[in-house]
Amino acid sequence: MLIALLVPIVLATLVFTFVLVRNAIATRSAPTLETIGLGAVVSFFDTLGIGCFAPTTAWFKFRKLVPDRLIPPTLVVGLTIAAVVESIIFLLQLGVKVDPVLLVGCIIACTTGGLIGEVIDVITPANGPTEIILELAPGVRVRALTEAISRRLTTLEPAIAEEAPARPEATSGEVSHNSA
Repeated sequence: MLIALLVPIVLATLVFTFVLVRNAIATRSAPTLETIGLGAVVSFFDTLGIGCFAPTTAWFKFRKLVPDRLIPPTLVVGLTIAAVVESIIFLLQLGVKVDPVLLVGCIIACTTGGLIGEVIDVITPANGPTEIILELAPGVRVRALTEAISRRLTTLEPAIAEEAPARPEATSGEVSHNSA
C-alpha cells in the first residue's frame, strides 16, 4: 500500500521538478544562497511541526524579496520539493502510518486550491461580514463570505438559509482592501 502512495507522489514531483527547472532556465532564474538557506531552515522547522509558510512569508516581507501578490505561489513552488522529501522520510524511514484517503484528499485539496482561484479583493464593511472576491477563470468571479466559509469548515451540518442574514448593499462605511 505504501508503494501505491509513494509512486504517484514521486512521479508528480519529477514532473514538477522538470517544469520548474525548464522554466528557470527559460527565464534565467536561479535561487540565491539566502533563499536556499531560508528553505533549509524553514523546512527543518516544518518537520518539528512549527510550519514553514509563516516564517517564510515573514522573511519575504521583512527582506522585500517577493511582491506580496506573488508570495502564495512562490511559497507553494519553493517548498514543494522539500515537502515531498519530508513526506518520503516520514513514510519510509520513520514508518509513520498515514490514512491513504486523508493523504490523497490533502494532495487534491492543495493542488486544486492553488489552481482554481485567485483572491482579487477583500472587502471589509463597517457593519457586516468580510467578503472575499475570487477569480476562478478570466472574467469569472465568485463572492464568498468569510463567515460562511468559517461556519462550513467548523461544522458538518449545512448552513440553514434562515440563519444567514441578507448581505446589505455597500454603504459609505465600507472599507475595501485590494490584495492584487
